[in-house]
Amino acid sequence: MHPLRFPSYLGLVSALVLLLPSAAQAQLAAGNTKFLGNIISNTVPANFDTYWNQITPENASKWDSVEHTKDTMVWTDLDTAYNHAKGKSYKFKLHTLVWGAQYPTWLTNSTPALTQAEQLAEIVQWMDALAARYPDVWAIDVVNEPIKTPVPVQGCAWR
Repeated sequence: MHPLRFPSYLGLVSALVLLLPSAAQAQLAAGNTKFLGNIISNTVPANFDTYWNQITPENASKWDSVEHTKDTMVWTDLDTAYNHAKGKSYKFKLHTLVWGAQYPTWLTNSTPALTQAEQLAEIVQWMDALAARYPDVWAIDVVNEPIKTPVPVQGCAWR
């Protein structure tokens, strides 16, 4: 078997370009009961609605992004994503509420140190605040990579 040479790939790519929908037709889920979603950072890209009809904030719904400083919640980026989704009747998915690689450092580095019970109370307070502020959420990634990176509260029984 001979490997494909560059000119062969060029012909294949040209054929695919002719078969793909134009940008105006790119939102495959428009008008259907299905959705095609993507992440956004702290702003909604100008062409987002051309392609997508479901939003997942990339970092804005991670605990450290909202409560980097204990008891100070900054919802700005998350509000932007949520309000855009609700304004367009898009499905809205939160990602991720607790992640061992990206939680507030004050949770484990406070002076005096928080006990496990206090850490659990902080996690519950965080999730309750989020649920109260965003009552119309379609899906949530609650814990991300629980085996790869440990959740801050070891031995915690989730309720």
